Amino acid sequence: MENNTSVKLFEGRRPIYSDDNNYMAYFNSKDEDKYSEIIVRNLKTGEEKRSKYNAIHNFKFSPESDKIAYTKTSGIYESDLVVWDYKTDEHCVLIEGIVNDCGFDWK
Repeated sequence: MENNTSVKLFEGRRPIYSDDNNYMAYFNSKDEDKYSEIIVRNLKTGEEKRSKYNAIHNFKFSPESDKIAYTKTSGIYESDLVVWDYKTDEHCVLIEGIVNDCGFDWK
């Protein structure tokens, strides 16, 4: 702000912040690439972690800010609910074949 310049932090859509405000996650997809990805950026260090699938939809940080849950397409009208521990890069499918995916909550 002192020298009135801007810095581009990311190229993507739908950014969200972790509850502790240490991380930002955003959605990225490219027309030439049939994959979607969630990118988690550590706002203090700039380090980024990526999770890539063929179709990712909703995503939210956990209340502890250490994981992200998201839905990914698994069939024509079905999605899977996945939890991603972005610090260890472990993925766990919690629910398979959700019909009419309308989002989720960590509660």
